[in-house]
Amino acid sequence: MTSEQIIRNLAGQGICDGHLSTNAPVNPSDCAFLDEEMLIADATNHRIRKVFTNGTIVTIAGNGFAGYNGDGLDATSAQLNNPVGIYVDTNSREVYIADSNNHRIRKILQNGKITTIAGTGIAGYNGDDKSADSAQLNTPSGIVIDPNNGEIFISDSKNHRIRKILQNGKITTIAGTGEAGYNGDGIEAKFAKLYLPNGIDLYEKELFIADQNNHRIRKVSLDTGLISTIAGNGNSGYNGDNILATNCKLSLPAGVRYDSKRREVYIADSNNQRIRKILESGIIVTIAGTGEAGFDNILNATQSKVNHPNSVTLNELGEVFISDSQNYRVRKITTESGIITTIVGNGFEKYCTDLASNTPLFYPRGIISNENGEFFYADSSNHCIRKILTNGTILTIAGTGTKGYNGDGIEATSAQLNTPHDVALNLATGEIYIADTENNRIRKILTNGTITTIAGTGDYGYNGDGIMAVDAWLNEPSGVEIDSTSGEVFFSDTENFRIRRVSNSGIITTIAGTGKSKFNGDGMATDTNLATPTEIQYVPSTTEIYFADSGNNRIRKFTINGMMTTIAGTSTSGYNGDNMPATRAWLNFPVGVTYDPKTNQVYIADLSNHRIRKILTNGTITTIAGTGKGGYNGNNLTALSTQVNGPHGMILQPNGDVIFSDSTNNVIRIIRSDQIYCNGTLSSDLNVCNGRGWCMESGKCSCQDGWIGDYCSEPTCENDCYGHGRCVSNNTCECEYGWDGNSHCSQFSCGGLNNCNSNGLCVSNNTCSCQSGWAGTDCSQFTCSGASNCSDHGSCISNNTCHCNSGWKGNAQCSQFTCELTNDCSNHGLCVSNNTCQCSSGWNFINCSIKECLISIVSGSRELICGNDNSSGQLKTFSRITTPVIETTSFELNENQHVNVDIGSRIMNLDLSQDKYFITSSWTNSNNLFFTNVSNLLIQNSGSSLIQAELSTKIKYSFTHHSNLDIMSFNYNCLRFDILSHLWTNQSITTSISPQTNSITCTTIFISSVVVQRTLIPSPSISPKHSSNPFPSISHENSIPLPSDETITLNIQPGESILYQITLPSMKRLSLSCKTISGRDLNLFIGENFKPSYEMYSKVMNSNQEMDFENWKSIYQVFYIRVQGLKDSTTQFTIRASISQLRQVNSSSGARNDNYTIGLIVSSVISLLLLIITILTVLSCVFYWRKKRKLMEETRTKLLSTPNSLQYSPHQPYEMEEA
Repeated sequence: MTSEQIIRNLAGQGICDGHLSTNAPVNPSDCAFLDEEMLIADATNHRIRKVFTNGTIVTIAGNGFAGYNGDGLDATSAQLNNPVGIYVDTNSREVYIADSNNHRIRKILQNGKITTIAGTGIAGYNGDDKSADSAQLNTPSGIVIDPNNGEIFISDSKNHRIRKILQNGKITTIAGTGEAGYNGDGIEAKFAKLYLPNGIDLYEKELFIADQNNHRIRKVSLDTGLISTIAGNGNSGYNGDNILATNCKLSLPAGVRYDSKRREVYIADSNNQRIRKILESGIIVTIAGTGEAGFDNILNATQSKVNHPNSVTLNELGEVFISDSQNYRVRKITTESGIITTIVGNGFEKYCTDLASNTPLFYPRGIISNENGEFFYADSSNHCIRKILTNGTILTIAGTGTKGYNGDGIEATSAQLNTPHDVALNLATGEIYIADTENNRIRKILTNGTITTIAGTGDYGYNGDGIMAVDAWLNEPSGVEIDSTSGEVFFSDTENFRIRRVSNSGIITTIAGTGKSKFNGDGMATDTNLATPTEIQYVPSTTEIYFADSGNNRIRKFTINGMMTTIAGTSTSGYNGDNMPATRAWLNFPVGVTYDPKTNQVYIADLSNHRIRKILTNGTITTIAGTGKGGYNGNNLTALSTQVNGPHGMILQPNGDVIFSDSTNNVIRIIRSDQIYCNGTLSSDLNVCNGRGWCMESGKCSCQDGWIGDYCSEPTCENDCYGHGRCVSNNTCECEYGWDGNSHCSQFSCGGLNNCNSNGLCVSNNTCSCQSGWAGTDCSQFTCSGASNCSDHGSCISNNTCHCNSGWKGNAQCSQFTCELTNDCSNHGLCVSNNTCQCSSGWNFINCSIKECLISIVSGSRELICGNDNSSGQLKTFSRITTPVIETTSFELNENQHVNVDIGSRIMNLDLSQDKYFITSSWTNSNNLFFTNVSNLLIQNSGSSLIQAELSTKIKYSFTHHSNLDIMSFNYNCLRFDILSHLWTNQSITTSISPQTNSITCTTIFISSVVVQRTLIPSPSISPKHSSNPFPSISHENSIPLPSDETITLNIQPGESILYQITLPSMKRLSLSCKTISGRDLNLFIGENFKPSYEMYSKVMNSNQEMDFENWKSIYQVFYIRVQGLKDSTTQFTIRASISQLRQVNSSSGARNDNYTIGLIVSSVISLLLLIITILTVLSCVFYWRKKRKLMEETRTKLLSTPNSLQYSPHQPYEMEEA
């Protein structure tokens, strides 16, 4: 062969495009929608694929080969490398790809070209705040775009970060520190650790993250920057459903999607083999999967197995689509019916029943051919053995496509294989032998299609020779050969470092190798060490076995029971050139060998040198295909300019063609020995045989299925259209009326019944069998028979779809009651029957919206506290307060923010940037105020209660009293609840009273619970009268306000005193009653002034009496009622005080009013007269004393002027003449 020889693909490269998506092999990692067309990230096929609405699948990006060959070219010509994420920008209609192993985010433009928008192609992290296309990424997996501003969010998985591309093209980190782990929630997302974040989704200002190895679904608020967990407790596993999502276990969740219409979150709980959903209530449920990996055809999604689902997405109808990755399918869950169906994929990762040239292979290895020119090969990573017919059609003859072992004695096509490496054919019997490598077995397909094991138990290891082969342990056998004459089987027991034989009697022996791998030279075959022997070839004419001693980098041969020799390789791995003796040439893990008995030449698949080499008859080695560089650079090139990638098995054709498995390129290729023409067209020309076959011999074509003729120009149809039509093109029939079926006219048609309106099956000509939920001859009438006829709690509105009556819901059957009319119990209770709530402790009312309050009576003061009792942590129930305290609450705040104010059952969204809001929050019943949460102002922000928050601007809480503020008799004091000390305090809060507006204003910088405390101002002290004191002294500070119009029941202990006080306004009547319930009667002492000890109270009444007190004065009166317990027994009694208006309802009371008025007038006249008399008396006294003083002055003057008139004698008393 010369360098002019052409190499072309015989099988592989196929993607099953242009066919129904359900027949296509896929490995879906993610999917999205562009209008009604689905896009799929076909990860290990290195493609982005699209499914049209008619079910046809095509490729829109990627050429099927892993790698990167630049940007700016057609997307279908570009290499991708494990694309795992996809997103469609509905505004620009451009497609974004997370090209994971290329470490890039790429975009398909509207003109079909591809470009890179982020990533350099080098895995790593080189910082933020730079152009995204100069930033390193590390295996990006998820992508989503903000439709409002076009910013792009990326799950930079192995960098443990969520990153964002800004509108200016720069990249930044919004979540994750770059260190794998978990360090809590409620912190800024950029300081939070993530662990291999995978799928992401965005709704408005909330970003959802599948934090895969933290086993959590997390949420980042783009407004606050804070991160939280919404599902998963961080422990891998499954602990059930119908619990709070934050309490559940997840296991490697890979995908997340938010349903904005229903406010629900969908999760691909990958390692739990489930699709789960977080309801709006926060409860988690399973909607698909049983928890066991696998695949079945069960329609009920919750009873159907899934296998490591990677992603979940929704369409406009609310239908759920999952990438069931290891089932190699995209599946749809219809939410209303709960039915799961496959819409893309046939269960194979890289396989479809099609022409060999269009069929994708997955690491093909060993290959053989029969005398008819048909090929058999091991499609290793598709876990099957396949056959290529002479017309180019490919068939599976063994394996299901799923690796494993499920027994023998069954149809080979129903049997599981596990990475088979080689295949052999018994030319005499037609039986196929398989090296079922990772099942540790040599197996055989009988001529009836049944499979059996001829060697190996399935266990790894070596347990000796000379035993039955079916009882022997093997260790990854990778090469197999058969002597068609003797029936003996030879195979390489690779990891046992032996070549072994199974005799006709079923006994196993070692014919080469010692079980040791270190090279020890040539010699007797059974004394020679081998290192990972792989493919072998048996030559019947010489009884020689050629094999690749891969780990020793040699090609060797030996005769059975004879000597071992090396024919190529030196044990040094590498490449040191050609055209030298083969025994001096370096090989690099050779794995395939073929001996040509016609020319005595040996062909080598030099795996890691990426070459097909040949040992000539003179012992010289040369390269016949491959450049030495692994890769793929096209088809129909000269052999020496063609890149190959990890070649394995080889065979020779009678005409000298070499066929080999280009394993890593996933193709089987042929090196043509000379140029062949068919009808003047070169065999390598794509148009040879009219593009419908292969030029096999000069002048003859081997046609594809559906074409016949010397040059494949005549169409054929399956079974001649079954006699119900005519063939118009290859396998395409024009059917007679009433017949249809995959273009072959083999099925009945119901075209006259509009094809059963897609609601049933056509079971005979124009006869429909309707699906559940449909009726009528053409299945056009919907019913709800499959929905239990709505359980008599709703009406049927479409097929098996009910519109439930109020108070009913559930699985479209209206079988579950709800509490929608009672606001779902306001999240403070359980719905126990339709629209009936059972409230949680601390909540009341028909919809559990009213919070119960605690009344605290301390030292005669009254407080209203709504919420938790700080001492016990339990809600206490005191639902009524007789004295109205607060009616209207208002506050002022110049803060630009929005808050929810929860007062009782009223929830209002307030924009605090406005000036003032008034919130009326009183409920009345029989003129008594019914308090719920009036004085406890609870601020809620994003659903989290803030009991206390400090603000830069002060808040004013204004409280208005029902009646006039009595500032002369009571103190009013503002208190706030401090969450640090758990006490009510007047610190950092001021009180301002306005009697003119009857209001009290409390001012503070804290948003907290606020109450107004009212205490009585002590009356002036009165000197006590002296009298006996039959009971102990008591302070007025211990008096208890006696509420009006409320019956109080108490037990009074022996010797105990209870002091009540009540204020009686002017022109009011106090009616006081007391009744003994058990025990002896008590005495009640009533007085208008406080009596600290036993005084002469104005009234004494028995505990079974009633007494009235009237205040006809112009000022209020304060009455004290002292109840004194008996000395020797406990008494239970009731006391009730009522205050009413004094009215002139009869003559006596009118007279009393008149007398009162006359008395006032008389009293005023007398007071005036007394004042006049007093003034006259004072004036008389002044006049008298002035006159007397004048007389005295005159007398003194007279005496001084007549000295003889006064004779002084020491012996006589002085006498002065009277004036």
